[in-house]
Amino acid sequence: MAGKSILIVEDHTMIAEYVASVLRDAGYQAIQAGSLAEARRALADRRFDLLLSDRWLPDGEGHELLTGPGDGRVHPAPPAVLMSAELDRDEREKLLAHGFADALAKPCPPQVLLDRIAQVLGGNTPHATAQAARSQVSPAPVLDDEAALAVCAGNAATLASMRKLFATELPAVRERIAACAARGDTMQLAQELHRLCASAAWVGAAEVRQCCDAARTDPGQGPEGLDAALARVQQALSG
Repeated sequence: MAGKSILIVEDHTMIAEYVASVLRDAGYQAIQAGSLAEARRALADRRFDLLLSDRWLPDGEGHELLTGPGDGRVHPAPPAVLMSAELDRDEREKLLAHGFADALAKPCPPQVLLDRIAQVLGGNTPHATAQAARSQVSPAPVLDDEAALAVCAGNAATLASMRKLFATELPAVRERIAACAARGDTMQLAQELHRLCASAAWVGAAEVRQCCDAARTDPGQGPEGLDAALARVQQALSG
């Protein structure tokens, strides 16, 4: 599979850079796009062997790259794999019906990602074992180092770098979430929660992710619990 080209469509810079590094280390050519518009330009410009897309993007949903209006593409559409922080059995079936060859839950351990990509590209790598569903019954820890290291393939330096970037972004994230809640902008708040949930998963901010899930399940609740969790993880990362 070495040398195959993959277009990564992901608007979260931290996640896009990490996924690109995993793919490049495995011998793939990885090109990044941060929106549907950028992805369409890339697809029109050259041929890719695979499309790896986030579900929610600033200008639409990932499946629009498969079912959207004509975009001047002159190359055949590549097989596509979708990654989403919100993925249950029903959602996965819907995404496959849209035309995706596979759908993965974020965060996805590097070897699982590589195995699934190899399978879609026609390799002989066996299908990765499905991960057990996350249980949210008991309170989650502020930081789950074991889970975060698993996502980073045990690379402590990579985890430290991602956590540093996450901590840098936290003050602005807290301000945006508070502003959305104050003006009752539920659509923008949902987008902020989606992005936060995804990045929190990559750095092992388990309590933050749990609070994001709760906020999405019950949009009527205030952001106080989430903001308190963000304050705790911010303190933990600065210590």
